[in-house]
Amino acid sequence: MTVHPRNNSTNRYSLFNEIFGDTTNSTVLDFGGSSGNLLYFSNNKIKQENYTCIDIVKEAIESGNEEFSQATFIHNNRYNWMYNHVGNDNLIFPDINKKQDYIWAYSVFSHTDLNEFIETVKWLMTFDYKKIAVSFLTFNEMLEWAYNKRLNEYGKCIDIRNSNFQTMYFFDNDKIITDDITLTTSKNYKYLLTFYNIEYLTEFFQQHNIHINITYPGDGYVPFLIVERT
Repeated sequence: MTVHPRNNSTNRYSLFNEIFGDTTNSTVLDFGGSSGNLLYFSNNKIKQENYTCIDIVKEAIESGNEEFSQATFIHNNRYNWMYNHVGNDNLIFPDINKKQDYIWAYSVFSHTDLNEFIETVKWLMTFDYKKIAVSFLTFNEMLEWAYNKRLNEYGKCIDIRNSNFQTMYFFDNDKIITDDITLTTSKNYKYLLTFYNIEYLTEFFQQHNIHINITYPGDGYVPFLIVERT
């Protein structure tokens, strides 16, 4: 599996800073952080010794360890429909230092099912944290963006521009599954995008006694689910 690219288009630090503010003297957990792109683009505003990254792509973790020797990189060999077909099917979380002031997950749960989304947030809430910020995709302009991107790259794409669902899982270019909470694992897919109705997602988390807020940093296209310590 290739390491997620590092360029201006993958620089999310401005979003991180908008949500969390100054984290210079705070610990940061980057869940799904690849090879440490957030740390790299922080320009030392996140200290290496305060940074922990978890990712399911082994090559990314190895690359991060080599580049940022004072940070902590942990490989979580978890199955994923898009990034890790040989990972563990069971939802097992790694043993790590749970003193993490700020927890960040960008473009992780846009590639999982809802069950993994909420179970992971529940696990993150067992940490000693101040704030958790998790991005997700909803039925807005990103639907059109995803449709056009796949159409331009592959010449065809099933029409996904429909917002009348609670949850929509978009596989490769030609399959949609709607309103399921748990997906069956499969090695047949190379691409997965998950879209959520915000009202449904908020209600779903409330049913699990998790109070969330939704914020729209940056250009506002990608919303974030926020959990703060009360």
